[in-house]
Amino acid sequence: MANPQGESNPATAVAETAWFSDTIALAQPQLVQLSPNGQFVATAVQTRLVVRSTESMETVALFACGDEIDAIEWAADSVHILAASLKKGSLQAFRLQSTWSARIDDELTGISACRWAPDASAVLCTSNYSMRIIVWHIATGVAYQIKNPKSASGMSFSPNGKLFAMLQRTDCSDTLEIFSTTTWQLLQRFAIDLSDAADFVWAASSGCVFIWNSSTKFAMMCYGLEGTVMWRYNANDTALGIRSAILSSDGHVLAIGSCDDKVRLVNTLTGALIAELDHSLGSFVPTTTVVREQVGDASHSAVSSQFVSASARAAAIATSGPYKVDRNAITSLPSRPEPAASSSSTKPAQPVKNGVGWLLFDSGHNLLATKHDNYPSVIWIWSTVEAELLACVISNAPCRGAQWHPSLSQLGLVASSNKLFVWSAREEPRTVLLNDETFKVQSIAWSADGTFALLAAADRWCLSWPTSQNAATAQQRQQQQSAPTASVGPNSKFAAVSTGIPTENRAINGRTATQFAPTTRVPTGTRSSSSVASSTSGPSARTVSSSARPLSTSANPTGTRRV
Repeated sequence: MANPQGESNPATAVAETAWFSDTIALAQPQLVQLSPNGQFVATAVQTRLVVRSTESMETVALFACGDEIDAIEWAADSVHILAASLKKGSLQAFRLQSTWSARIDDELTGISACRWAPDASAVLCTSNYSMRIIVWHIATGVAYQIKNPKSASGMSFSPNGKLFAMLQRTDCSDTLEIFSTTTWQLLQRFAIDLSDAADFVWAASSGCVFIWNSSTKFAMMCYGLEGTVMWRYNANDTALGIRSAILSSDGHVLAIGSCDDKVRLVNTLTGALIAELDHSLGSFVPTTTVVREQVGDASHSAVSSQFVSASARAAAIATSGPYKVDRNAITSLPSRPEPAASSSSTKPAQPVKNGVGWLLFDSGHNLLATKHDNYPSVIWIWSTVEAELLACVISNAPCRGAQWHPSLSQLGLVASSNKLFVWSAREEPRTVLLNDETFKVQSIAWSADGTFALLAAADRWCLSWPTSQNAATAQQRQQQQSAPTASVGPNSKFAAVSTGIPTENRAINGRTATQFAPTTRVPTGTRSSSSVASSTSGPSARTVSSSARPLSTSANPTGTRRV
């Protein structure tokens, strides 16, 4: 079967050069984040927030916080950034190239999660036990309170950024509340005809929402913003509940992952079923590409390797790379091990997740990647146009992260090893190996333009340029290294590593760092930790504190607004 772009995958391997930055120490994998525009990387080290340029890897900003940082988040403008200490119930907001800062403390109920408003004008703080949401306007210090959110996940901004919706549960019934992000006034509130609403997703037009029931019962409903039921979809009376749902990039298809091993594609306009994708061996067709990570191969320690793809029924194609095709059609899938029994009789057993819990559309909305909870080391790649299984990637360890390229039909995935696997619909898939075998990649994040990816392990992170589209970038960096005006620091070193079969002209054992000059000017205004240690260090700085602006149900203090 041809791929969605109308081209069949070649049967030959592809050899390319992948570029990696130096690895940088990291406290936790979640404490490194790429800015939305791809120009900066923010990391947290104890009480310090460090911002680096992705062009030069040099530090462009350094902020000091009063408490140890355990969460960070960029605003959509890539200028503002949050550094939160959820354990202490405090967070600080900073602005690049500015002395402005703001501090928020909520000692009364604490903070379990925080997020930026789309226009970076406000910060939303969810309290512990989902008691309330406090919206802090960072410029004025005015606070708005939203009571009784159902959960930290049942809330979302509309695609146009003008509305904020939240699931609320009172008196054993669920409602949806919609607020204006300009005034934070309540615009609409209506009841939901579901026994236990789990989550929702906005339509691409911001004109309706798709709300689904929990895993106890299968039900998906489409509501207009006035509370009108547009359509309701029930798979059948015996179908198990919904585990996940995601909207395609064009907004026409809603993919619903359920506990009965299926993904259902639904038309968002009519609610009609388009196709069912069954996560079983019966979905494997003769043209399905099956790729399995190999074990016990001496070449695993090599810097270079080759990947060969073919159909599941094709004859064996020998390869020494870490991933290759099975010799015969696939007959079984690696399932997760049974959970170990608790050693304490008083400790309740943790619920076991079941069903399709992860879905992700590509930018062209013709490909869908899924993961079944029963098969955590298997990634399924489907064609939504033909409703067929295109590929199945099987790793030795559970897949820890996967993300589509922002513009190409390429999926990068990692599985707690020093390998980055890139599946492509147009080209031959590739396996990129890092020199350091102890670098166990746990997450991947593409830059906005797709030229590079951020790879994070438990204690380190680096940048990688793994796709074939980045040959020009690699060549440009090679040319810049000989520029007479180049002036870079020790952290701006990059190394080239081949992803194809080693040749005599490639040095793969002795990794030599190559310096290059940034193609764009590195932002000035690097800040010292002392300049931002206090939230009032600048003339425009403002301290926002819930202890100074108490929110209660009995009073409405000056400068606050209760919703």
